[in-house]
Amino acid sequence: MADAAAREDLVRSRLFVPALPIMVVVVGLLATLAGGLLIERLGEARERQRFEALVDQANDAIAARLDTYVAILQAGAGLFAASDEVTHSEFKAFARRVELRERYPGIQGIGYSARIEDGEEGAFVARQHAAGRDDYAISRRDDPQADERHAILYLEPEDERNRAAIGFDMYSEPTRREAMARARDTGGPAMSGKVELVQEIDEKKQAGFLIYEPIYAGDVAPATVEARRASLEGFLYAPFRAGDLLEAVFDSIDDKPYRYAVYYGEPAPENLLFRSSGGSPEGGYGLRAVRHVEVAGARWTAVYRAGPGFTGGAARQLTWAFLI
Repeated sequence: MADAAAREDLVRSRLFVPALPIMVVVVGLLATLAGGLLIERLGEARERQRFEALVDQANDAIAARLDTYVAILQAGAGLFAASDEVTHSEFKAFARRVELRERYPGIQGIGYSARIEDGEEGAFVARQHAAGRDDYAISRRDDPQADERHAILYLEPEDERNRAAIGFDMYSEPTRREAMARARDTGGPAMSGKVELVQEIDEKKQAGFLIYEPIYAGDVAPATVEARRASLEGFLYAPFRAGDLLEAVFDSIDDKPYRYAVYYGEPAPENLLFRSSGGSPEGGYGLRAVRHVEVAGARWTAVYRAGPGFTGGAARQLTWAFLI
């Protein structure tokens, strides 16, 4: 019995000795894999942090540019508050001093749309003809819901695109009318939804939008909605081609390893204002971020997707170096 037990212990000890280095190797490999996974996760977290910072930078740039345009319109409202009647030449001089296209790329222009009282349309047009604007005429989209009449009186710079819009009654189109009524009733700036500008005279068209600043009789906005509606004289406004604006904004950003798409309201094909080249950010894999921009009572949604080579590249290289 004793001899048999001794032999079993000897066999067991001989089996255990070669198993020990195998166990050490297995434990070491598992520890290495765990360490590699941790390194990869930490690297991905750093890349996510960098991506989020770049996205925030881009979103802040969009918001800052739109806020600048609102400030320009509010400054222009002071011109009307300081004058009983702003003439065509005075408005031209104001727009020239602002240097819109040179200092604020992406804006299509700055204009003034005048309110026309019932029965005064003929006299309004006649006054423009008497002032030397022989080709001035009012155009509109017939809409029975339009309870007011407005017409674009001035629009600078008077290039080919902007000349096509002079005289247009923006209040006759529902999307523009909603923003104009909101600006009128609140006494502050209002951004329209997605529209096609009258300035889109080429075959290749862009989505557009407008920002309105109400102009009232007197130098301050009346205290009540009823008084604001009664004393409204018109709107200082700016039209934008969304592609021109957003390209100008993103061109000013040096590091942008992502694709993007900007929508008016919620992300949907019919709300798309502009997307970057290289495909939609809604497709594919990789880091994705959604941001909102709220300006002048409107909300935009920007969707960002990290470009090829951004997600996991550095983290994966460091992980393989650690494993090797």
